[in-house]
Amino acid sequence: MPVPNFYPPLFYWCVSLLHHLHLFSFASSFKLVLATSVLLLPVAIWTLAWALGDGDRTFATAAALACIPLLLDYRFRLVLFPSGLDYVSNFQVGLYTQPLGFILFAAWFALYVRPSTKRWRLPVASILLALTILANFFNAVTAAVFIVATIIGNLLLTKSKLSRAFRQTMRTQLISPFLAAGLVLFWVVPMISEYRYFVTRPLSGSVFDYVPPVMWIWYGLPIVGFLLWLLRPTVGLLPYMIGCLTLEVAIILSPRFAPGWFPFQPLRFLATLNLLLAIPIGYLVAAIIRALAGICLKVVEWSKSWRHSSPLPARTKTVFKSAASITLLLSLSLVIFLIVETPYFSGSFSAGANERIDPVLNFARTHQDGRYLVEYSMYTYSGSASDVRALSSYLGAQGNEVVNVVFREASPNSIFFNALTGAISSFADTFGISSMLVEDIDFNQQPLARHLARAKFTGVKYIVAASPRVKKSLSEEPLVSTKYDLGTWSVFELREDPPPQIQVLPYKPALVMSTLSLKQRTRNHYDFVRFAEEQFVDGWFDVLLAWSAEPKLDRIRELDQFGALILEHYEYDNEDAAFEKLRSFAQTRPLILFASNDKLFARIRNSLAAFTHATIIERPTNEPDEWLTSEGPSYHYNDSAMRKQWQQIRGLLENQKIPTASPQHLTGEIKSQAITVDLPEHSSERVPVLIRVSYHPNWRRSDGAPVYPVTPFFMLTFANDNAGLRYGRTWSDWTALCGSALLFGYLCLLLARPTLSELKSLINHGGR
Repeated sequence: MPVPNFYPPLFYWCVSLLHHLHLFSFASSFKLVLATSVLLLPVAIWTLAWALGDGDRTFATAAALACIPLLLDYRFRLVLFPSGLDYVSNFQVGLYTQPLGFILFAAWFALYVRPSTKRWRLPVASILLALTILANFFNAVTAAVFIVATIIGNLLLTKSKLSRAFRQTMRTQLISPFLAAGLVLFWVVPMISEYRYFVTRPLSGSVFDYVPPVMWIWYGLPIVGFLLWLLRPTVGLLPYMIGCLTLEVAIILSPRFAPGWFPFQPLRFLATLNLLLAIPIGYLVAAIIRALAGICLKVVEWSKSWRHSSPLPARTKTVFKSAASITLLLSLSLVIFLIVETPYFSGSFSAGANERIDPVLNFARTHQDGRYLVEYSMYTYSGSASDVRALSSYLGAQGNEVVNVVFREASPNSIFFNALTGAISSFADTFGISSMLVEDIDFNQQPLARHLARAKFTGVKYIVAASPRVKKSLSEEPLVSTKYDLGTWSVFELREDPPPQIQVLPYKPALVMSTLSLKQRTRNHYDFVRFAEEQFVDGWFDVLLAWSAEPKLDRIRELDQFGALILEHYEYDNEDAAFEKLRSFAQTRPLILFASNDKLFARIRNSLAAFTHATIIERPTNEPDEWLTSEGPSYHYNDSAMRKQWQQIRGLLENQKIPTASPQHLTGEIKSQAITVDLPEHSSERVPVLIRVSYHPNWRRSDGAPVYPVTPFFMLTFANDNAGLRYGRTWSDWTALCGSALLFGYLCLLLARPTLSELKSLINHGGR
């Protein structure tokens, strides 16, 4: 993918800005932004507690200290799950953006929740909220929860709802979210328009299964803190309580009610809630400190009265309480640091971790003639569990191509490649995707040679393995030519070179007219991805399956370029035109029709004799409709109706496949934003060109010709001459960008207006 289309971009912008200003190297820029964000988390808690506590510094300091165990102590970490807001998640797992988002969220809410009539609050609150959205998705959703909670809290608390201060505050709190939404249109509009290509599924299971025992103490302390806080409430208390309670209810209920298309990961929200609960815990600690300081002060006063000394002056009492508070806070911080446990993965920060993977990286710098597949071998060998992620990321950073990635949601290829990597590996890393291949026991039990043949088709030349079992299997495999032992890891080179990244297909592909879903699916869900998964299981790629983004049968372009048509979904505007187009196609090429209740299908069935090469495939009506769990091999698909239907489809395609006209060889170049296809000579017939790069709708031909996704979500186009593809924005993207820019300029004017007014007053005063 040329750019991170779906992930909020602010973190990457900050790194890029420091790098392109030539202030730091790229590596230093990245480390600086990440480390600064993580180290400022206690400062963010301090700022938020200070605002909610009406400037109470003891309360703010206690809250900042209370959050430290969550960041450092591995015992507070969610079970086998990176939370996004602790040192292990940020520095080792690679969840970089959530600390920056939380800091911006804290700064925004500290400003947003407090009543004020200042004119600058509206633009500043809008900009801070926009930056929060652009920094991290989870903090953006949390901010939306606290916006509603703040408005409800103000309506419940305020008695004089006609006062100027209340109206000004409500105006800011109601308008600023809409202004913030306008500021982020340039990112939101492309993200929503491309959301169908985002691979994800909601987290299954209860969040209680991931909570470690020590956290139940953490959840009990805020209840006491909130109760004490209610005795002396501040302006921000009620909105904050409502926000935390709403977030908690959503986290608990989401696994049951979250829709399949929404990537709700309740544990990432739980990490945010855990950190927010440090504030009422800080209030409890501050109350204890005050009580102890008061007791000490009473003892001193009683001692002076017993000795008939003069009472302490008020200033001395204040100094005494402050000194007692500081002493107790310092003692508390010392206790926290003494009880904090060394992180479980502390060994990853030592030189030994780099020594394990550096030989592989050095090898890959001089071997870039094919893609790399890194074995998922977490927790199965004596080394750091972060090596796999580090290798996958660092190989890509140094210019190699890797088929398995850490953040797999951004590429539809992950549905196929993660399953392929897991089948070769000793461990399956499947979180976040809904893939039949992952769940299929029969696919995972296929011989290693068949998986290696698939890997070669996807462009893999080298397999990086660490576990003894996988090393042994690969060493005995005839398809492997060379083994390079590089310490803990070994690199296995496949005997045959992978096919070129750009090539002419030997046979014309088949067009699949069906829906497309990359979200959570059921086992018997008919769509293009499922058909492509069945072809991937089969390992037969003579006639690749392509998908049309145009769903209307009567509007399809280039239908004559395909060697077959598989019709599962019936959609059209003009039934007669669709009927004639299908009848004409079926005279010379296979037309495969899935049975349907649609009128067009009934009409074709009644006139089947006129469709020479048409075949009807009946659908089962009693197959259970269960969700894909995708947690590992757990279901046999060889006996499923869809696998049997695919075997029937394959037989039809194989017996009637149409060879492609010459030329069979071409050259081309793939860059980050452009792809060129160079045919050796002009051809009278357009040929199908396979481009082994992830399909994305932003890849468009310069001449406007269509680009199709094709098994396993590579790109397909037709050409009879040189062609070029560019990755760029659509008109809606540019419109949203202009709207955000204009709105940002308007907010800057609002910020500058008081300054300009003061400057004008000074000029007029000087003139007089």
